[in-house]
Amino acid sequence: MNIIDLSIVKEHLNIDANYNGDDHLISLYVETAYEQIKGDSGCTEEELLDNSGALMPIPRQALLLLVGDFYAYRENTYNGTLTIQPKGYQRLINIIRHYD
Repeated sequence: MNIIDLSIVKEHLNIDANYNGDDHLISLYVETAYEQIKGDSGCTEEELLDNSGALMPIPRQALLLLVGDFYAYRENTYNGTLTIQPKGYQRLINIIRHYD
């Protein structure tokens, strides 16, 4: 399943398309972010993916935000304030979330 092209993720992360040193790591972040989106939204794969198996626009943008956060903050950090997920991510998840 190719839910998003790696080239799009690398463009979002401002990583040169020819640099492949972090490709495996980024792919792991994509998998993790996708699972988090499914869990946070309560959506099924059928609701998140189009007919070609790619992410629909809102979950795609949420995934890019999460992967960017994972990539930028690879280690535990504490700088005197609590950190939360990017606000844009939460807004996007709220659009597609199932409220039962």
